[in-house]
Amino acid sequence: MITFRMDEFEAAAGQGRICGISLQCWQDVQRIAAKYPQLFPAKPFDPGFFAMLSLVNAFCSPEGTADQIRSVTRVCLWVYAADWQVDYVAKSRDEVEGIARECLSIGFGSDAPLVRFLAEIYDDLATVPEFGPIEPIWRRQLEKFLTAMVKEWEWRSAGPEALPTFEEYLENSDSVGASFVNISHWIFTRDSRTLGHLDELMAVGITVQRALRLLNDFAGYERELAWGDINALLLDLSPAEVRERLDVLIKNCLALVQSLKGLCPDAASYLERQIGFNAGFYGVADYWGQL
Repeated sequence: MITFRMDEFEAAAGQGRICGISLQCWQDVQRIAAKYPQLFPAKPFDPGFFAMLSLVNAFCSPEGTADQIRSVTRVCLWVYAADWQVDYVAKSRDEVEGIARECLSIGFGSDAPLVRFLAEIYDDLATVPEFGPIEPIWRRQLEKFLTAMVKEWEWRSAGPEALPTFEEYLENSDSVGASFVNISHWIFTRDSRTLGHLDELMAVGITVQRALRLLNDFAGYERELAWGDINALLLDLSPAEVRERLDVLIKNCLALVQSLKGLCPDAASYLERQIGFNAGFYGVADYWGQL
């Protein structure tokens, strides 16, 4: 009989757990995509998109429960759905502003699929006892995300002559949705040390979000050029200058995260792994599928 000690296989066992949780998340997001087919057309929401969205969240919280990881994956999924609806489905400013307005009015019975999906997320959050005092922070971050999305739509629809500066673009990085995802995830985890330091975490999360914005822009340059999207590499800095800014942002992120590890280690590790995973992933791939 072959025997072994688990500590000899600790790294592989941890990776196996991440993959198992990721599979559970993938099954869940497939169910949601089937429930809201209007939000997730096969192009660009291909099987690879759902698989990688599930994997990144399982990787960023390797000790998280299946329910926690499924929850943050659903929020990520909603952010991508909102991005698609605003950037590519809406055809007028009135439609874009209507999407933002309805999403901010969750709970008032809208039949729009995007709002119904968000209402599901909100109802899950409402089951967390700690949500009550944090809800205003969550709603403010939702508003920041939607406002940034509207601004990006305005820049794109106004044409090349109205492009923002690099600094204006980076300042609008709430359009990525990472900070909204983060606050939702931290509520679901119910970790007292995390919830006790939300102000510090959200402040660091702004820098992380900006780094993710630029990582995405390097990885998605060709796609965004074809889709008519705004990209940092199309603005007033050279690609080398943008790369330099990204390098500085990542260094700042890692230093800021390190400063939080004594206060809220789980959340600090989550941000660190978020940067690391995406730095590696965006070096070779993109989340979106092909149109």
